[in-house]
Amino acid sequence: MRAFHGWRVVGASFAVLTLAFGAAYAFPAFFDPLAREFPGSRGNVALVFAVCGFLFFIVGAAAGPLADRIGSRPVVSVGIVLVGAGLVLASFGTTLWQVLLAFGLGVGFGVGLVYVPAVSPVQRWFVRQRGRASGFAVAGIGVGTFAGPLLASGIMSVSDWRTAWLAIGIGMVVLGLLAAQFLIDAPERVGQRPDGDPAPPSTAPPAGGAAPHPAVLGLLRLVEPEETKA
Repeated sequence: MRAFHGWRVVGASFAVLTLAFGAAYAFPAFFDPLAREFPGSRGNVALVFAVCGFLFFIVGAAAGPLADRIGSRPVVSVGIVLVGAGLVLASFGTTLWQVLLAFGLGVGFGVGLVYVPAVSPVQRWFVRQRGRASGFAVAGIGVGTFAGPLLASGIMSVSDWRTAWLAIGIGMVVLGLLAAQFLIDAPERVGQRPDGDPAPPSTAPPAGGAAPHPAVLGLLRLVEPEETKA
């Protein structure tokens, strides 16, 4: 009997959400280094994350229908690449506006493409345990939000903010694309059923041959001998 893939999908969703939201919500650890690197209004530094947060909720509303049409895996994969590219480009920014465009747009659009499409396959793999499975998957958001700043601070304790964003961006792409490969949109794609239920019993006709069409049975009744009808 083949192993049930549903919990692998949950694990992939958890991993992708942890990486995406960890990359986005690591920004508070970068606030002071950016304020020192680009002196001026601290409000402009805060604007970088404000743009990112605005975009990933707006884009998330459109990402769900897009994933329904072309599949969750390609949408999530594009989102992961955008997040990683945004972080890498931000690490090379020489002005705050370059950082805003790279992080705000790249990470904002990327997380928006990851958020809903990473969760939607879980809904199709589970019926009786849908709440439990969805809870495990969405917990990745909380884990990423908690772990992201800690990871960034740890890297910056031995290096600088540019190296931290560069390392997180590269790690995001490598690990995120690997996890996304396990996002299968529905159990029917791999010959399974929700919750790992067995396939229903076959309703195929007996081995002796196919059952006659109802129209044929009706015709036979019209032409059968009278004595048989009696």
